[in-house]
Amino acid sequence: MSEKKGDGRQIHIFLFIFAIAHAILLSYYCAWPLYDTIFIYPNYTGNSVNNVYSLAWFILIFFVVMNIVLLYMLFGALADLTSASRVDLHFITTIGALVVNILVVIIYIGYYFLYINTSYSGTQPFNDYLWCCTYYLDHPELCANTIACPIPRVLYPNDQFKQHWIFAGVFFFISLLNLGINRLLRKIVPGPRGNTREGKILAILFIFLYTGIFAYWCAWPLYDTILIYGYPLFGTPPSPGPFVNFRYSWTWLFLWFLVSNMAPPILFFCALLINKSSIATNTHFWLTIIVCLLSIASFIFFLCMLIFDCNYSWSGGSICNDYLWCCNYFANSPDICPNVTPCNAPNLTLNSQFLQHILFSLFFIMLSTVELWIHYRMIEYGIFVK
Repeated sequence: MSEKKGDGRQIHIFLFIFAIAHAILLSYYCAWPLYDTIFIYPNYTGNSVNNVYSLAWFILIFFVVMNIVLLYMLFGALADLTSASRVDLHFITTIGALVVNILVVIIYIGYYFLYINTSYSGTQPFNDYLWCCTYYLDHPELCANTIACPIPRVLYPNDQFKQHWIFAGVFFFISLLNLGINRLLRKIVPGPRGNTREGKILAILFIFLYTGIFAYWCAWPLYDTILIYGYPLFGTPPSPGPFVNFRYSWTWLFLWFLVSNMAPPILFFCALLINKSSIATNTHFWLTIIVCLLSIASFIFFLCMLIFDCNYSWSGGSICNDYLWCCNYFANSPDICPNVTPCNAPNLTLNSQFLQHILFSLFFIMLSTVELWIHYRMIEYGIFVK
C-alpha cells in the first residue's frame, strides 16, 4: 500500500513539473509572438487602420484561450487528486484543445501556401511588413500615406507568423501528452462510482459551456446572417426598392439544423432533474445523437457550398457570398441586384458570418459528442439509470 502511495506521489510531482513547463511555454508565446503581432501589425498601415477583427485574429484568440483553459484544467486536476469530475473536465478540455490545435496547424498551412502576401490579404496580421508599399494602389483604405517600395520585393510571411505556426505544432504535441497524463491521473484519482455530487458539478459546468457557445452563435453569426443577408439593400428612386431576401430557400434548412443545438443542454438539464426515469435519460441520449447527425450534415453541406456555390456567377442567394457579389454579377442577376453599380473587379471572399457557421457546426459536433460521453459518465457517477 505504501509503495502504491509512493508511486502516486512521484507521478504527481512529475505531472506538476510538466504543468509548470507548459505554463512557461504559454507565457513565452503570449509575451513575444502574440504581443508583437498585436502591437506591431496595426502600425504598419500608418496608424490609421486597425484590422484586428479579421479571421486570423479570431483564430489566434480562440487558440490562445483554448490552450490557457487546458493548462488551468490540468492544474485544477492536480490540485485535488480525489476529484473525478476534475479529471473528466481535463479530459474534455484536452480533446477540445487537440482538435483546435490540429485545425490551427492546417489553417496556417493553407494561409502560407494560398493566402499570405496576396493582393487580397490586406487584413491579415501575417503579411510581410512591406505588403502596403507593394499593394498600396490596390488598397488605399488599408495603406494610408504609403509610397511605393523603392525596388520590387519578394514578400515573405512575417517572423511572428513563423512562431505562431511553430507554437501551434508545439501545443498540439502538448495536448497529445495531456491525453496520456489523463490516463495517469485516472490511476491515482478514485473512480466516480456513487459520487453524485461530483457528477452533478461536471454536468452543470458542461451545460453552461454548451449553452454559452450556442448563445454566442445565435447572438452574432446567426443574427448577422438573418439581418444582413439579402439583396439589395439599396433604394430605387424616388422610393426605396424592395428588399429581396433568400432566407427561406433550401440552403437555410441547414442553418435551422444548427439551431437544434439548443436541445441537448435543455434535455441534459431535464434528465438531471428526473434522473431516475429511464425515459428521460434515454430521450436525452437519442435526441442528442440526432442533433449531432444534423450538425454533421450542416458541416458537410457548408463545406460543399464553400467549394461549389460561393461567389460564382450562379451562386446568387448563397449565404456564403461576399457582400460585394451583387456589384460584380449584377448584370446577370437583375432580379437579385436591381439598381446596383459595377465594382472594379473585386476579390470576392466568403463572408465572415458563413465562415463562423462552418466553425460552429464543427464545435457543435464536438459538444454533442462530448455530451454523449458525459451521459455514460453520469451512469458511472450513479446519477443516470441504465
